[in-house]
Amino acid sequence: MRYRLLFHPITMIALLGIAGPSALGARGSTQAVARAVGSGVISTPEGESWITFDATGALAVFGRHANAGWNRHTIYVTRREGDTWSAPAVAPFSGTFEDRGARFSPDGRRLIFSSNRPRPGEGQAARTDFDLWIVERRGNAWAEPQLLPPPVSSDGNDFHASIASDGTIYFASSRPGGAGRSDLYIARRRGDMMVVEGLGPNINTAHSEPDVFVDPAQRFIIIARTDDPSGAGGDDLYISTQASGGEWSTPRNLGSAVNTAEYEYGPLVSADGSTLYFTSHRGGQANLYEIPARAVGISGAN
Repeated sequence: MRYRLLFHPITMIALLGIAGPSALGARGSTQAVARAVGSGVISTPEGESWITFDATGALAVFGRHANAGWNRHTIYVTRREGDTWSAPAVAPFSGTFEDRGARFSPDGRRLIFSSNRPRPGEGQAARTDFDLWIVERRGNAWAEPQLLPPPVSSDGNDFHASIASDGTIYFASSRPGGAGRSDLYIARRRGDMMVVEGLGPNINTAHSEPDVFVDPAQRFIIIARTDDPSGAGGDDLYISTQASGGEWSTPRNLGSAVNTAEYEYGPLVSADGSTLYFTSHRGGQANLYEIPARAVGISGAN
């Protein structure tokens, strides 16, 4: 993609908390073809990325941006209407700044996203970096987004996050001290404190790891990795499983049904474990795609 710290953020802890697993199975052997999500309504010539769904699957949130320059990122909302989707509308908390990489918490009550909007007290000007924000969903309404304070949000780019059922946040960051241009980190509670640490050398490399989806039960992660010689080119998607001791396995490339010579990122596995959603620039622009999860080695249900 063109892309141990302690603190006491009690207000941040109140923003997190959550439910609903999926499972990882053996590698699938079924040949499958990825297809566009909501063709003509969600996936359009405008350029879309990072789709996520609430716990019911009836509400979808995704990004739309300018294909030229990969900028002007805005978050949209659409509702399932029978076999189709409603006309997408700009989310009430988006549309002014660069907002992207949104993912729901497993219970669908919170949405984490990346934004260059100013931090509280900074005025109205956009920042030159991205921070992580959380917005609560209250029925059909949305609360005001809340910044995840430092050191989760740093002076580097902090973006493209995913929340596990226990509130652990997985995210990418270009903060100093990483192995590549961006690396993957976790922020997790320990008592009334949060600890931020890297995911280790099996995950973070001299290449760039700019995006991550975590299984709600933290049994596996799907990551984007940039320009790895073992990949197809651009960003490719890989899967890694977590051993009982907490170490992550060497990531496995998800294969040619998902990865192309262009950019693939924005992974998300449906709540029932049946579908992998992702963004791909195949065909010359960004669109949203889906493929049976079992076909790329992911299976399971709640």
